[in-house]
Amino acid sequence: MSHDCSIKLLASDARLVEIQKLMTGGFDASDIDYLVLNFTPQDLRREIMNAQIQIAVCRAFGEDEGERYWLEFERAARSALETRVWLESSSKPKTYPGQRLDPQAIKDRADIVSLIERYTRLRRSGRNFLGCCPCHDDRHPSFTVYPEQQSWHCFGCGQGGDVIAFIMLVEHLDFKGALIFLEKQHYGTG
Repeated sequence: MSHDCSIKLLASDARLVEIQKLMTGGFDASDIDYLVLNFTPQDLRREIMNAQIQIAVCRAFGEDEGERYWLEFERAARSALETRVWLESSSKPKTYPGQRLDPQAIKDRADIVSLIERYTRLRRSGRNFLGCCPCHDDRHPSFTVYPEQQSWHCFGCGQGGDVIAFIMLVEHLDFKGALIFLEKQHYGTG
């Protein structure tokens, strides 16, 4: 059996074989993007470990070209892992230990009319606002916003509630997620 550090033979994952065929000239940003988009952090950690093993094998058999390739691949995989971890951590709203979100304070700060206008067009009708419901296929205005009560109701689908219930529905969030979403909207961090 030959101990050749061939790029095609040393892949630990079938998906990696294809990318390795394309990357014989070195790694660039598009290769790292490919790794970020197609590999989970666990996959990337496994590939980093695989690269370290291949580096040791190539060193043992004096194959400098194979060692250079695996060193470059390890750096690219580490960069992709850092990017992937950063993307996953930044996409999730975070609260710090001890930080409490006060639902009533968040509701008091939120202007329900301007918030709902981001999702559907509203027109004034007396003291209230009417529009098409953003939650279902609505051809006629059946969605009413009551600014004095800071609430809304859709007579078409029967949904209704306060600003938190609206965000939970249209953004597909749980209660805590909706609070964090509204808090970010108020402070402009989202």
